[in-house]
Amino acid sequence: MKSKMTLESQHLEAMAFCATVDVIRKAKGKRCPEDFPMGSIARMLAEVDVISDTLRMLGIETSVTTGCDAGSSKGLDDASDSPQLHLPTMNGNA
Repeated sequence: MKSKMTLESQHLEAMAFCATVDVIRKAKGKRCPEDFPMGSIARMLAEVDVISDTLRMLGIETSVTTGCDAGSSKGLDDASDSPQLHLPTMNGNA
């Protein structure tokens, strides 16, 4: 029984964390991946930005270059703006 409660608790904590990330992104004026058409470059860039924000909130530093301002739609439809995602580092260690 205790194991089931732990799993339920972890699930609720994960949902609360995701909701927190979404609220902070919205307050900063950042768009959600769902705001863009499925399969579009804009949606992919927004997804990368959400992942980057999530990792940052977890204390994991990332080096993500999207080629455009993640908070705006400027340049999001240009295929030349492909993101370059580098592996995250923990506490500055590679």
